[in-house]
Amino acid sequence: MRGLKLAKARGMRAFDCSTIGSIALFLGAIPANIIVIDPAPARADATVDSDSKEDAESAALSFVTRFEEGDPGEIYDEELSPSFKALTARQNFVQQSGFLRLQSGGRALARELIGSQPFTQTPTGQVGTFYYIRFRTRHPNGLVYQDVYLERVDSAWKIAGFYTIAAPQQ
Repeated sequence: MRGLKLAKARGMRAFDCSTIGSIALFLGAIPANIIVIDPAPARADATVDSDSKEDAESAALSFVTRFEEGDPGEIYDEELSPSFKALTARQNFVQQSGFLRLQSGGRALARELIGSQPFTQTPTGQVGTFYYIRFRTRHPNGLVYQDVYLERVDSAWKIAGFYTIAAPQQ
């Protein structure tokens, strides 16, 4: 609810979709779709392997590309982490994916990797092996940042969070 109050204070239209574990703030035609990372029990074996940067960036790029055209149900089954799935039911992910695709106006016209950062603890205290990756993506309806949070699960990168926010036009 704090996000909704903040959105209203800034003059933005917003709606609460907390039943799916996300909040969408509409900024013009392109939404900021915020999917909450669930604070899971801390793991003592948290490390970030510096050699995994390319793997993490590749997994993030594969996800955002597949998200635009792939089957949302398959994406849910194959690419999302257990912490993501704990907050978002499959059917709700499928529906929200459709909304975001409509709002973007279609698949990306251009995408640029802005940067990536490994980390070992989320703001909620969850300890693990994580990567944050940011893309600047041009869709038919505008320019957005796509922020992808990855979590290492059984030696594979899984999506723990995905955010799309309006980016300044250049």
